[in-house]
Amino acid sequence: MESRLLGFPAAEYHSLALRGGSWAREPSCSNTGTINGQYKKNLDELLSNLSKATPKNRVFRTSTVGTGANQIRGSLMCLVDHDQTECLDCLANTTAWITRTCPNSRTASASYGACLLQYSSPPFFDNAKHSYGSDINTTFIFMSFSPPFDGDTASMANARSRLFEEIAHKASNQTLPFYNQSRRYTWDKQMMRVYGLAQCRGDLVPGGCSRCISVYNGMLRRLFPNNNGGIIKGHSCYVRFQPSKIGIFTEPMPPSSATRDPSLVLPPPYSPPQGLLLPSYSHPRGQYSPLISMGVIMAVMLAVGMTAFLLWGWRKAKACFFPNLMGNLDTGGKEFSYQELVTATNSFSKKLGEGGFGAVFEGKIGDLMVAVKKLSNASDVSVDGYKAEVTTLSRLNHRNVVPLIGWCHHKRYLLLVYELMPNGSLDTHLHPEKPVLPWFDRYKIALGLARALAYIHEDSSDRRLVVHKDIKPNNIMIDESFNAKLGDFGLARFINHGQSAELEPLAGTFGYMDPYSYGIKSDMFSFGVVLLVMGSGRPAIKVVKDDHGTVLESTHIKDIVSGEYGSGGAKAVSDLRLEGNFVPEQMNAMIRIGLLCVSSDSNERPSAKEVIKWLDSPMSLENIPSPKNGGSVSGFPFTVNIDGAWSDSSEGTMSSPLLDSPSRAVIHDPNSDRSPAALNNGAAPSSVPSSERPALHRTAVEIADHYLRGDTGLAVYKRKIQELINMAHDMKMLGKED
Repeated sequence: MESRLLGFPAAEYHSLALRGGSWAREPSCSNTGTINGQYKKNLDELLSNLSKATPKNRVFRTSTVGTGANQIRGSLMCLVDHDQTECLDCLANTTAWITRTCPNSRTASASYGACLLQYSSPPFFDNAKHSYGSDINTTFIFMSFSPPFDGDTASMANARSRLFEEIAHKASNQTLPFYNQSRRYTWDKQMMRVYGLAQCRGDLVPGGCSRCISVYNGMLRRLFPNNNGGIIKGHSCYVRFQPSKIGIFTEPMPPSSATRDPSLVLPPPYSPPQGLLLPSYSHPRGQYSPLISMGVIMAVMLAVGMTAFLLWGWRKAKACFFPNLMGNLDTGGKEFSYQELVTATNSFSKKLGEGGFGAVFEGKIGDLMVAVKKLSNASDVSVDGYKAEVTTLSRLNHRNVVPLIGWCHHKRYLLLVYELMPNGSLDTHLHPEKPVLPWFDRYKIALGLARALAYIHEDSSDRRLVVHKDIKPNNIMIDESFNAKLGDFGLARFINHGQSAELEPLAGTFGYMDPYSYGIKSDMFSFGVVLLVMGSGRPAIKVVKDDHGTVLESTHIKDIVSGEYGSGGAKAVSDLRLEGNFVPEQMNAMIRIGLLCVSSDSNERPSAKEVIKWLDSPMSLENIPSPKNGGSVSGFPFTVNIDGAWSDSSEGTMSSPLLDSPSRAVIHDPNSDRSPAALNNGAAPSSVPSSERPALHRTAVEIADHYLRGDTGLAVYKRKIQELINMAHDMKMLGKED
């Protein structure tokens, strides 16, 4: 069969490839006719059969159901760079897509994410004459590509071409479900690598896989002459290349059940690599002699006594810095010794980053690369965060949660050991001018983060729920295959099912924390902000400064995006750096879900499981409720006015001109019956002692300044503002309306 490009001229695809983007084809439908009840019953049974897998057919499986005119045969290919949960989700979504698009077709094929589904009545691959036999079908179903490679494009393209030539040659001599390898090339005197993956249908005739890969290799040269990553998914084979390793999932699929919820997956327990196993103790059986030397008994008693004394002294020394810390820790992770981590990090020689909490260092334990977070000058706050991280994260086990390998506390240091994420955190990929994070990766990260939240929020099997409290791009780590992994559970708290968390102190990061409520739905607010940031490319807070760097105004992303989305749709909101290279339905879904999540009414916010279903089916936009425009975000339900620049929760902006020398401060709690507390620096009531006026004024300015800079958690603002209101009341300053 002659290959074709989805009905579009190759020149148009060449133009698209130079910019980067993706495109999915509608389901292929044919053999339209009357669908009777028996055919529908056979189709349902076929799809049920395809959802079941064994280790032997984990990648590709077929099934035939029925006889005569209603006999139907189908196949499912699960892409090996996606896990089995994603394949089952894909099967469900693709089935719904085909049913909606091809309601009266007896032959259909489509791909929606992690799989390729095909079925036909009468059967379409009974003999080698069909295009899935000797005549390989290289029609595209889906293609996606990254922005141009910023370097020696000829070297990269040549290396990629040779790479897939080698893979095609391997496919001609071997019968494997997939082929992946890499090839080196030189750019700017540096050794680089391009990684490739190819996968074929399991029922191709000998040599068919090799021919299909070769055809797509030629297409890669024409379609993606200088792109640093790309995907072509066809009816017979699938190819992918990128500059980093491609994750492969080959675990067998768990048995399907009618009650299985594909949106929430509990992975197998984490198995520490060699060198991280907790010590085990065996008790060999044997016969004890009735005659034991008294000297041996005394030596054993002396050794036990000395060990107990040293252990008591060691614990006492540790208790000087962290009283009762060991008693409060409830974890399944490993406690490392300080010397083990010194060795693993080569004396903390390679620093990955540093912040207010301390520093993060690269290390290696056994064959595992790790990141060691070292908290210095431990305070009560950092100890609480350390304990929360250890007791929470080490008990979580999900592919979208950063694995906590272990922990250590030594003298004044608190240390946490994580699996190293080679691509760092999401924030480092969102805002640089180059390279632009491709839409394919953004959408994949959004779905992975939603899965992490569904896991910590809604798994009721054997533990309490977890509220993260600090979801933001800095805490979303990216692995080598650009899968999202939620990390930093230092503010996280366990809550029981049905328990209200409203009395907990508010905390988080300015711009991402929920100003309206606290609990699981506050995590969804933060998640919504992340979606809006990824879709629009804007920061969570837009700050306007004057020529001297003084903050004049700050506006939350919700207030910006909701207005633009309402008037111009997703295209008006989308990140301009993508240059239109995104799937419109997916962009619409991401922005709409983001706006729902940041609703001021927490009851309108969706659950993580609902978000997963919507992101998995963006073509069904009508299933996603339209966001309401109520409630702007001013950062918290208190407002601060400096120099008469008033702001309240209905306006959604925070203004503060000339913070260095303000002459007026107004603090207002809209939930209080009191009037605003106002202070005129040069015209305060005479009843206020002059010695007290500067202190009150400095307090107001400090609150506003820290608020605008995002330096402090919301609970601190709330407490300080209330203190200021009380102070003003005591000085008889209340009652002066602005």
